[in-house]
Amino acid sequence: MQQNKAVIPRRRGGRAAGRRILVWLVGITIALIALDYGAGHYQQVLIERQQARIAWLNRMAFVMVRADVEDIRLRPDGRYEVTLWMENVSDENDLYLLVPNVSAYIQVGYRWRELPLEHIPGPDGLLPGMVVNLRDHLRITQQYLLDVPPDAEYRKLFPGYLHAHFRSEMFMSPEAEPDEHLIARSDRYTVHLRPAWADEQEPLRVNHFRHGPPDYFRSGAAYHSMRQTGHADHE
Repeated sequence: MQQNKAVIPRRRGGRAAGRRILVWLVGITIALIALDYGAGHYQQVLIERQQARIAWLNRMAFVMVRADVEDIRLRPDGRYEVTLWMENVSDENDLYLLVPNVSAYIQVGYRWRELPLEHIPGPDGLLPGMVVNLRDHLRITQQYLLDVPPDAEYRKLFPGYLHAHFRSEMFMSPEAEPDEHLIARSDRYTVHLRPAWADEQEPLRVNHFRHGPPDYFRSGAAYHSMRQTGHADHE
């Protein structure tokens, strides 16, 4: 007598569901990888843009803007009239400059002593702390009065001349009211000043200048040039 065996159907639906879950997991993984890559790429683009912006701002502040000492004149009242200039070498973009505050220092022994520096208002009406667009004013000058009281302790790197320097603190931006694009620049101009209270013939006699002692000079090269040619090479 034959017995009928029960046929158990295969559960294909379970395998199909498993495959669908696997496909979903793979898809989610790929999406997360793509999202992470996209976020990383976008972040890298932002970083590169920021770096390019910073490089351009540095070029604007340290290449496009030039500044230096124009002249130093010893006045009859014994004070020095100091003229500094600032110049924008390009008028392609707006370049807003905060007219710098300038300080003066003279070497006493091995220390620097700050001296009062009085600003002289010019015809353009620009004062320290004012904002000027160097695209409109490609070159500006600022004048100051410096009073150096007599002191036997002043250090002289060159016979008969005081060792001094001026420090100019500038802030620049391509925007009139910057939120973040602001670059700071600090310049230092070293000079050697003829003392107002000293005998005028002393530096002439000691240094063998050919055409009288200059009121100031900038460097050792200028000093030797004056002794050889009789005139100052104001760098």
